[in-house]
Amino acid sequence: MPTGRRDDRHNRRRRRPAKRPALSPPHITVTDTDAEDDWAEPSRQEVAIDVEDAYQARQSPIDELGEESWADNEAEEPSWRDSPGDERRIGERSRGEEREDERSRGEELSRTALTEEEEMLLQTAVPYGARSNTPNEWGFGHSRAASRAESADEEIPEELDGKLRSRSRSRYKDVAPRVDSRRNSGNVSHANSLQDLSQRQEVHKRDSFATTRHVSLDLSPRPRSEERGSRRRRSRSRSRSMSRLAMKKEDTGYETDYDQIGSRFAEVGEKWRAKRIMVFKNGDPWFQGWEMRFVPSRDTMDNIYSRISARFGSLGVHGSDLSSGIRYIFTTDGTRVKNIDDLVEGSSYVASPTSKFQKAPYGMKRSQPETGDMSPRKPRRHRVKPLSPVVKRVFGKTSPGSGPGSGSGSGSGSGKHGGRRSGDGCKIKIINNLDKSIQSYVLVNLKTTQRFEDVLQDLGQVIKMKDARKMYTTWGQEVKSFSQLRNDFYETDTFYLSNSEETTVRGSKVTREESRNSPPNDKKSGKILRRHNSEPLIQAKDKKSNLTRKRSESVNRYQSNSGTKGSGGGGGASDQVKVSLLGKVRTFYKASKDQPVQYLPPEKRLKLAWVYGYRGVDAHHNLWVLPSGELLYYVAAVAVLLNRHTDSQRHYTEHSEDIMCMDLHPSRHIVASGQRAGPGARSASVRVWGVERLDTLHVFGSRELQMGVAAVCFSVMNQGAYLLAIDDGDEHLLTVWTWHNEQILGKVATHQDHVYGAKFHPMDNNLIITFGKNHLTFWNKRRDGIFDSVDVFGMSSARTVLCVEFEPGGDLITGDSDGFITIWTIDNDGQYYKRVDFEAHMSAVTSLLMLSEVTLMSGGERDRRICAWDSSQGYVKRAETKLPDAAGGIRTLCPQRSGASDGNVYAGTTKNMILEGSIMRRFNTVVFGHSKNLWGLSACHDSDCFVTAGYDRLVVKWSDQHKVIWKAPLNSEAVSCAVHPLDTVVAVGGIDGHLTVFKLSDGSQVGSFRVCGQPLSCLSYSPGGDMLAVGAQTGSVYPYKVGRDGQVYVKFGPMQGSQPLTHLDWSTDGEYLQSVTIDHELVFWNKRTLAREKSQHQLRDKNWATYTCTVGYPVIGAWPELHYDRQQSVWTDSYADSRKARVLVSACRSRDHDLLAVGDSEGSVQLFRYPCPLNVQETAQCHSVKPQSSYVANIKFLRSGRQLVSVGGTDATVLQWRLQ
Repeated sequence: MPTGRRDDRHNRRRRRPAKRPALSPPHITVTDTDAEDDWAEPSRQEVAIDVEDAYQARQSPIDELGEESWADNEAEEPSWRDSPGDERRIGERSRGEEREDERSRGEELSRTALTEEEEMLLQTAVPYGARSNTPNEWGFGHSRAASRAESADEEIPEELDGKLRSRSRSRYKDVAPRVDSRRNSGNVSHANSLQDLSQRQEVHKRDSFATTRHVSLDLSPRPRSEERGSRRRRSRSRSRSMSRLAMKKEDTGYETDYDQIGSRFAEVGEKWRAKRIMVFKNGDPWFQGWEMRFVPSRDTMDNIYSRISARFGSLGVHGSDLSSGIRYIFTTDGTRVKNIDDLVEGSSYVASPTSKFQKAPYGMKRSQPETGDMSPRKPRRHRVKPLSPVVKRVFGKTSPGSGPGSGSGSGSGSGKHGGRRSGDGCKIKIINNLDKSIQSYVLVNLKTTQRFEDVLQDLGQVIKMKDARKMYTTWGQEVKSFSQLRNDFYETDTFYLSNSEETTVRGSKVTREESRNSPPNDKKSGKILRRHNSEPLIQAKDKKSNLTRKRSESVNRYQSNSGTKGSGGGGGASDQVKVSLLGKVRTFYKASKDQPVQYLPPEKRLKLAWVYGYRGVDAHHNLWVLPSGELLYYVAAVAVLLNRHTDSQRHYTEHSEDIMCMDLHPSRHIVASGQRAGPGARSASVRVWGVERLDTLHVFGSRELQMGVAAVCFSVMNQGAYLLAIDDGDEHLLTVWTWHNEQILGKVATHQDHVYGAKFHPMDNNLIITFGKNHLTFWNKRRDGIFDSVDVFGMSSARTVLCVEFEPGGDLITGDSDGFITIWTIDNDGQYYKRVDFEAHMSAVTSLLMLSEVTLMSGGERDRRICAWDSSQGYVKRAETKLPDAAGGIRTLCPQRSGASDGNVYAGTTKNMILEGSIMRRFNTVVFGHSKNLWGLSACHDSDCFVTAGYDRLVVKWSDQHKVIWKAPLNSEAVSCAVHPLDTVVAVGGIDGHLTVFKLSDGSQVGSFRVCGQPLSCLSYSPGGDMLAVGAQTGSVYPYKVGRDGQVYVKFGPMQGSQPLTHLDWSTDGEYLQSVTIDHELVFWNKRTLAREKSQHQLRDKNWATYTCTVGYPVIGAWPELHYDRQQSVWTDSYADSRKARVLVSACRSRDHDLLAVGDSEGSVQLFRYPCPLNVQETAQCHSVKPQSSYVANIKFLRSGRQLVSVGGTDATVLQWRLQ
């Protein structure tokens, strides 16, 4: 390079101002010899851009050759015009002229400042290298320095400026420089540019048309000062225009391979580069997703959670837990993302407020009716904004053939106005059913908060119809909701409005029932449209045969399923069923979409897995230790054998009613247990069974025992051959059998007052002692079967004897209700008298146990004391201990090892607990249970744990290992409880109207507040956990807004009702509630209006997050003893007295929606298939067990779906079942 050029460049660099000057673009002139061909199929023309070296760091657009190479153009020797008509070669310019031009250019550029758009254009233009056959890489026939110097004077001609002003857009379609998305592209090598350009030209040669272009560069001297201003303004405007044009152009020009570009800022820039992901809502396949952008080095996962929560709230995504917010992000296959670096650019993710991932086809678009056109649909570019007001009248030209009754576009939506819908609004045509000439196009907002009935009223005003109540399609099908209008009738645009129960479409009257059963027909499209998107289309050529088949199927379905349910069986409506429950007729509606119904029993059966608690409230002497070390006791109708070493239970479940008494054979391998009488004609009985195989040996006493078995006992002397039982009737009949052959030895009426027990004397099989209220009687059986009795109390002031025991010598020891222990003996004349009588306890003595020949242990009920007495010293107290208040009083005492006298005993208490210990050490809990009425039960959502709450003022959380995790006291009796969906808290409803909230982790109390003055009989959290519905005995529902994962509760208004409520369920979208009253009425509530829904038919297709209501179409088939009255077309029960009726008390649907568990008022637990509707021809079958006599107050499936928990009412029973 010459020295003068280097010095001049150095001077020009020193004169450069702080802000970079603007470079004038080169003058490019392009002429086409075939303009028409270029307009029809524009060839791929590219623009070469000269790049200044590193010190200048700018680019300016230059021209590039088209189809012809530079070698072809060299023969023509392109001319350079200094002025019109004057041409000379570039080599003829002198050095002085070049320096003069560079000096003037530097002065001009120093006065010119770069605009923002010019700076962007200069920094982002991609350099090009023209292909040439000459050694020079630029192909201009001169050096790079000269090319750089000459390019400074180049300007874009007026033709290009006109092109930017839309005068000749097609001619210069590909002139604009390629703009890359990455701005810092100054390090691109020219070699890469030439190589890539050569490849593109090779492809261009094969595909382009034969077009000849002549390119010339005009490097004329700069104009005078008067022209410089205008030219500078034009240059600046052209730079802006070219920048806009370059940003709009796509798929033209040169694309740089940035993967091969090395930069020391690559790693740093990657951290600050924004990422883009698509976020979907967990469990919502219809949500189209939200495109989210974030910067990994700036944002955190908490920021992403907050942004997604706010965005979902603004979009109104159904089921979004806005109070607790988004807490988890998963991939579409369910893998949780915990680190922000794991979020991959362009991938899709699922956001959830809970840790449970729901598999779904995320991003699935709503189904649309099929049409004959198989061409792909164009994607929607934007969503229609919500309309205001709800209905807008559209004024425009109507399409031909869209007159009244023509039904254009109503079928397939192929008309002019068909299918113009989005997720927010739709344009439809409405016709007055009374006057077909009145019609109008309206724009309806499908996301309005108003009711569908109110919108119909507004539509009626548009077409001058008063009290418009119904909307029908042109084929007579009724439209009942916005969802149906948006989904099922997506491409239908013509509807009729009516103010009566029938409408006239296409010249015929269609009633409501006919509109539900008749399929739509469209003659233009040659198809019979679907009433729902799930139904297949019927082609026109097979229309007749298919219609015949469909009619036959509908008739069969009508006769077997739909028509026989409820009033349909008598020829009434096929989508409803009428049931008379306790004298009141209830109507339940069938869902519009048929669900598969199977009336066979489910494949899984119920197997008792664990029994919680112990019966000590109203039972005496009911705890034994078997030779195997197992504890034997009974709860409800189940005999429990607990092995503490293996932590397992065995159960004898052959009893159909509650066990009232039990005794162990002297061999300690056989058990006799007596049960109470059941409702109806079921009498009491005694069962003899073995403890090893749990098999029943004998059953007897059904004739002699009427009300129940008050006491049962084996004899001692003759190896337990005799067995006695006392009826719980008025006369308390005593009967003695030889149990191995079930032969009666004798029977006698004992006493009219309550009998607490009876014993064989250990030394005389014919001597029996009975004791109870105000009596203690010795019965001596003679050989003829007659009993001689001796009442030791006589006419004196009698006491109530609660327990008896025998000394080693045969004397009788009794404990009474006054706290006295008395030793009875017999003299030589056969008279019984008191040998010792002393006060042992401050209250009733409920248990006596002779450990050895000298030690007697006694237990008191109210004082909770266990005392040891020395019989050899006149029953002197040796030691005593006291149980804690939470354990309750002593009910029975049993040695831990048979025949041992070490003082270690088991103690059954009045609070349904079993403790082990001795007088010398403290007692520990072995078995824990509720002691009073039990109603509250709720399952956890993340584990198989559950929570119970009862009248004993305790809330207990149980683990999946059958252990107590924690228990917390309450200020009042509990009647209901509910666990938050996030397993953070549990809410407990009290009988005094107070709601108490506990932490689910440790049982600490969060707070308590008053809801109303009546018991809170049912509680239910919404699926998202942001709402809590409280149902009370007042008949009202009290909704609360929940915040901070159940820590904050805000009441926002009651939903007024009249009948006490028993059950509550939320819909999956959290907008509606269903409840059951004490009169078995199904009531629906609207959360937004805070009022009761009058039309149950509108909610028949609602999906419910849980189903605990005992009435409803999917569960009504589980009701017992219903029969169909064909004359009145009503299902009815046969109970005249509601107090004796057998009704459903509790119900629960499984998490997989395939099983239904119910509990009735007689203690039965039944397992059905879900759904379980009524059917005249076939009755739903089930697996049934009867573990108790009391009602099943509540029943719940656990999270795994393999466990089921039921709780009793008055007996406080908690039973866990296994599905197998």
